[in-house]
Amino acid sequence: MTAFEAAQWRLRFDASPSPRPTPKPPPHNAILTTLHSIAHRRKPQHRRPAPERAGKQQKPHPVRNTYRDFRMLWKIEGSETHILGSIHFANLDPHRLPTTVAEAFRISHHIVFEADLSAPADSASLLLPNGTTLKDCVSDATYAKAFSHWLRLGLPLDNLSRFTPGAAALILHLNHAAKKGYVVERGLDRVLWDGAVREAKRRGALETVDAQTGALTSSPMAEQASMLEYFVNGDLDFSGLSSRVRAWMHGNTVPFDTALTERRRRWPVMFEKLIDQRNMNWVPAITKMAGDKERRLIVVGALHTVGPVGLPRILSKHGLRLRPRAWHLPASLR
Repeated sequence: MTAFEAAQWRLRFDASPSPRPTPKPPPHNAILTTLHSIAHRRKPQHRRPAPERAGKQQKPHPVRNTYRDFRMLWKIEGSETHILGSIHFANLDPHRLPTTVAEAFRISHHIVFEADLSAPADSASLLLPNGTTLKDCVSDATYAKAFSHWLRLGLPLDNLSRFTPGAAALILHLNHAAKKGYVVERGLDRVLWDGAVREAKRRGALETVDAQTGALTSSPMAEQASMLEYFVNGDLDFSGLSSRVRAWMHGNTVPFDTALTERRRRWPVMFEKLIDQRNMNWVPAITKMAGDKERRLIVVGALHTVGPVGLPRILSKHGLRLRPRAWHLPASLR
């Protein structure tokens, strides 16, 4: 669910907080279940390009986005810094990433993420205050449906009442997606992070973990309750997630633009905090990075790159010129 990109790293499969104030680490049994799902999922079907005429050399296969003047990858002119829109959790094959992404990673010496993925998780801010339960924050119907999903997913029943509505929505979404094979470990951020570790590339972060979780937990309780209601009355946003992952593979930003517009309409304060404010907070650091000549790849959630306050437009207003890069698929996915 890209709507909660800001906090999903800290939550993963965390539905088992310990007695206050420090919740215990998330269980990992859900991850094992999803690995089986990934191993047996069908390969996506893709149309093959028309065969080249005899005697002509095969040309690269760009995937053009004809709907918007946006892309998933940009280069800041006058620097060696690229900005990449990412999918935080998915079912990506690390060996079959878009060719453009693999090349941008290969040539970069410094990989910058939203936050340090090795930082310890602290979900205390995702819990309701003492004396308050989830039932106090949502309608009886919403709580009943959330409880039903919680039970179906095999999560500890005693813990549901302790989470904020926003955290409960995200935990339900993450665990439901995991059963379908969409996990953090197969998201682009983790794939690139692990690659940077293996190749001894420098890693950096645009913000702290607390800044990520704070964007969600400081949102109005009414909007969090509305989010949970919206999720539990549907498919926990899995159809939206799967469609966005497919779109990302082809460099199509339209579903992200559409999703962000809809979420801003439903939960305006929440998404001002999750997207707009954080984008503005990142501008000074990105501007400074663009001033040196180090080969660098900055990886942020795709929702941070679309719309009138997306990073490309904001950075352009601050004097940086961004050039979109063509999107290429590996031959096996064309």
